[in-house]
Amino acid sequence: MLLDTRILRAIARLSRASKVATVPEIELRVAAEPEELRSALVRLARSSLVVRRVDEVRLTMFGLAVAVASGADQAGAKARPKARVRVNAPTKPKKLRAA
Repeated sequence: MLLDTRILRAIARLSRASKVATVPEIELRVAAEPEELRSALVRLARSSLVVRRVDEVRLTMFGLAVAVASGADQAGAKARPKARVRVNAPTKPKKLRAA
Protein backbone atom coordinates (compact mmCIF):
# COMPACT_ATOMS: atom_id res chain seq x y z
CA MET A 1 0.00 0.00 0.00
CA LEU A 2 2.89 2.34 0.67
CA LEU A 3 4.07 1.83 -2.90
CA ASP A 4 0.62 2.76 -4.20
CA THR A 5 0.59 6.09 -2.35
CA ARG A 6 4.15 6.84 -3.49
CA ILE A 7 3.04 6.23 -7.09
CA LEU A 8 -0.01 8.47 -6.68
CA ARG A 9 2.12 11.25 -5.22
CA ALA A 10 4.70 10.88 -8.01
CA ILE A 11 1.99 11.20 -10.67
CA ALA A 12 0.62 14.27 -8.89
CA ARG A 13 4.09 15.87 -8.79
CA LEU A 14 4.58 15.18 -12.51
CA SER A 15 1.19 16.69 -13.23
CA ARG A 16 2.01 19.84 -11.25
CA ALA A 17 5.20 20.18 -13.30
CA SER A 18 3.13 19.84 -16.51
CA LYS A 19 4.90 16.59 -17.43
CA VAL A 20 3.29 13.47 -18.82
CA ALA A 21 3.30 10.64 -16.29
CA THR A 22 4.71 7.70 -18.22
CA VAL A 23 5.83 4.45 -16.61
CA PRO A 24 9.56 5.30 -17.08
CA GLU A 25 9.00 8.75 -15.50
CA ILE A 26 7.22 7.18 -12.54
CA GLU A 27 9.98 4.57 -12.26
CA LEU A 28 12.55 7.34 -11.86
CA ARG A 29 10.63 8.82 -8.95
CA VAL A 30 9.53 5.68 -7.13
CA ALA A 31 12.02 3.14 -5.83
CA ALA A 32 10.43 -0.09 -7.03
CA GLU A 33 11.11 -2.93 -9.41
CA PRO A 34 9.39 -2.60 -12.82
CA GLU A 35 7.17 -5.62 -12.13
CA GLU A 36 6.10 -4.22 -8.74
CA LEU A 37 5.34 -0.89 -10.40
CA ARG A 38 3.21 -2.50 -13.10
CA SER A 39 1.22 -4.58 -10.61
CA ALA A 40 0.68 -1.50 -8.41
CA LEU A 41 -0.60 0.44 -11.43
CA VAL A 42 -3.02 -2.39 -12.19
CA ARG A 43 -4.27 -2.27 -8.57
CA LEU A 44 -4.66 1.50 -8.74
CA ALA A 45 -6.55 1.25 -12.03
CA ARG A 46 -8.91 -1.38 -10.57
CA SER A 47 -9.54 0.92 -7.62
CA SER A 48 -10.36 3.78 -10.03
CA LEU A 49 -7.50 5.91 -8.73
CA VAL A 50 -5.70 6.12 -12.07
CA VAL A 51 -6.54 5.77 -15.74
CA ARG A 52 -3.98 3.87 -17.78
CA ARG A 53 -3.52 4.73 -21.42
CA VAL A 54 -1.10 3.41 -23.99
CA ASP A 55 1.78 5.72 -23.09
CA GLU A 56 0.67 7.57 -19.96
CA VAL A 57 -1.00 7.26 -16.58
CA ARG A 58 -3.43 9.88 -15.27
CA LEU A 59 -4.96 10.43 -11.87
CA THR A 60 -8.71 10.39 -11.49
CA MET A 61 -10.26 13.01 -9.21
CA PHE A 62 -10.42 10.42 -6.44
CA GLY A 63 -6.78 9.49 -7.06
CA LEU A 64 -5.79 13.15 -6.84
CA ALA A 65 -7.65 13.48 -3.55
CA VAL A 66 -5.85 10.43 -2.12
CA ALA A 67 -2.46 11.71 -3.34
CA VAL A 68 -3.01 15.15 -1.81
CA ALA A 69 -4.34 13.73 1.45
CA SER A 70 -1.42 11.33 1.84
CA GLY A 71 1.01 14.17 1.16
CA ALA A 72 -0.72 16.40 3.67
CA ASP A 73 -0.42 13.73 6.36
CA GLN A 74 3.32 13.55 5.89
CA ALA A 75 3.81 17.30 5.51
CA GLY A 76 1.74 17.98 8.62
CA ALA A 77 3.82 15.57 10.64
CA LYS A 78 7.02 17.34 9.57
CA ALA A 79 5.71 20.89 9.92
CA ARG A 80 4.29 20.63 13.43
CA PRO A 81 6.78 21.98 15.92
CA LYS A 82 7.24 19.96 19.05
CA ALA A 83 6.20 21.56 22.29
CA ARG A 84 9.12 22.82 24.30
CA VAL A 85 9.27 21.78 27.88
CA ARG A 86 11.23 23.82 30.34
CA VAL A 87 13.40 21.73 32.56
CA ASN A 88 14.46 23.13 35.91
CA ALA A 89 12.92 26.50 35.14
CA PRO A 90 13.00 28.80 38.16
CA THR A 91 9.57 29.28 39.60
CA LYS A 92 8.60 32.48 41.30
CA PRO A 93 5.92 32.31 43.96
CA LYS A 94 2.90 34.44 43.19
CA LYS A 95 2.03 37.18 45.63
CA LEU A 96 -1.57 37.19 46.73
CA ARG A 97 -3.30 40.48 47.46
CA ALA A 98 -5.77 40.87 50.23
CA ALA A 99 -9.18 42.20 49.25
